[in-house]
This record gives sequence, structure tokens and C-alpha cells, in this order.
Amino acid sequence: MSNIKKKIGLKNKSLFKAPKNTELLARWHRAIPRKDKMLTEKCYVCEVHFKENDILIYDETILNDRTVNKIKRIRPTLKAGAVQSIFPNLPFYLTEHTII
Repeated sequence: MSNIKKKIGLKNKSLFKAPKNTELLARWHRAIPRKDKMLTEKCYVCEVHFKENDILIYDETILNDRTVNKIKRIRPTLKAGAVQSIFPNLPFYLTEHTII
């Protein structure tokens, strides 16, 4: 990340490799509204297309005193079964939106 990005708080977006599981790969393919490209297990999808709660940023451990210890991951990963659902450049009715 460049020094300018660090200063203004921007970060590089994470890319997630398409799943090898054929059922989940088919769900990913159906979720992406593109007719011009076939999604394969060699493809990657950007984090902006996933809900925030589908991305694991921290590893959590419950300690003996029941407190939760959070350690930030070096590289985010997806929760099992996560499927992309956010496509910002599509018509409103074709994608999920977060209300701010």
C-alpha cells in the first residue's frame, strides 16, 4: 500500500478465490449477473461484492475468564458458504443494499 493510501486510511481490496466445491461454485455463478463470462474455480471476486458479515477479519478465542480475545487476520477470509450479493453498478432491484 502506498504511503498516501496509508495516510488517508484507504486499503487495498481483498480478492477471494472462487470455491472448488461445485455446488457453491454454481451458487456464485448464478449470483453474478454476467452473461459474458463463465465463473470457474480459477476466478477471483472482490470483497465489495460480499456482505460485511460474510468476511472474517478477526480470529476470536474465548479465554478461561469468558472474555473474547480478537486478533486481526493478515488476510481476510470468507465464512463457509458465503455468496456474493452486492453489485453497486447494477439497477437497484438486482442487488442487495445496505441502509446507512
